[in-house]
Amino acid sequence: MAPGEDIEARAADWLATLDRPDTPARAHAAFEAWCRADPRHLAAYLQLLEVWNRLDALKELEPELADGPAGIARVPESHAVLGQRPLRTRLVFTMAFAAALLAIAVGLAWWQWSRPFGLSIGGQHYVTTLGGFQQIRLADGSVVQLNTNSELRVRLRSARREITLLRGEATFEVAPDRSRPFIVVAGNTAVRAVGTVFNVEEADAGVEVLVTKGVVAVGLPLEVVAHRGTPAMVDAGQMAIAGQSQVKVQSVDQEEIARRLAWHQGMLEFDGQSLADVASEFNRYNERKLVIADPVVGQVRIGGYFRATDIGAFVRVLQERFGIVAIEEPERTLLRR
Repeated sequence: MAPGEDIEARAADWLATLDRPDTPARAHAAFEAWCRADPRHLAAYLQLLEVWNRLDALKELEPELADGPAGIARVPESHAVLGQRPLRTRLVFTMAFAAALLAIAVGLAWWQWSRPFGLSIGGQHYVTTLGGFQQIRLADGSVVQLNTNSELRVRLRSARREITLLRGEATFEVAPDRSRPFIVVAGNTAVRAVGTVFNVEEADAGVEVLVTKGVVAVGLPLEVVAHRGTPAMVDAGQMAIAGQSQVKVQSVDQEEIARRLAWHQGMLEFDGQSLADVASEFNRYNERKLVIADPVVGQVRIGGYFRATDIGAFVRVLQERFGIVAIEEPERTLLRR
């Protein structure tokens, strides 16, 4: 069985398990662990849940389908098997359910085929290369700034707007729409907003969410998407760091916000960061890498405003102002005393 089919089968098992009113707490915990293990798990579950909800909506129309519209004779009860729905009604539901299963099967086949080509299912797919930037205007009026070496998938649905940050960093200026929350999933973290501005970055410490306008909810995808649990609420001027087990919220001043978002102008701003950290930041944007060849050099504090993709100009500043020696090699520059 293909990996995608395994995921869909497991998602169907979870849907049946959680639909029972007597589902134990340990089952909910196991389900959340399964969702955290792979972003595709939650996506498969939500897709199947949407199909199931549509079938429930059809079920509500059962009395009308049984009676039939004006001018069409109702199926006599004598022609129906005792304890079952009239034949025409059962056929409608059977055909609807079969169509839903067929749609899922076709979707799975398309997903398996499209993965090697980087295509998106039912949405748009955006990618930036190393040192590249992109501004994206979505159909709902929202604007996305996509940073270097980043990948984004967008699905605008009738009930919600779904964004998946597959890697990298992006800033979202969300168009207000209370009927359709704006949900961003990055790794095992989700962010829910209605009308706000926030930045999401996959960093070493976890997923960092910096809010510059409005308020967002940050937590596990199941909490944020299904409005369950108690996700952290993050206001403008705050940043949330979502690790494996908790979400930490801290205040951020305007100068720090400007420094972190300088990449919107293709720039990098530093205010006393170590050269080791500065080199790591430059390496996010350039094929040529800066390598600290001397630990003492890595502790030098750097301040200034530099173009992210002009690594040569930054190296010249190190040589002229700090007396640092730069040794050029084919794909890297060694920095030492």
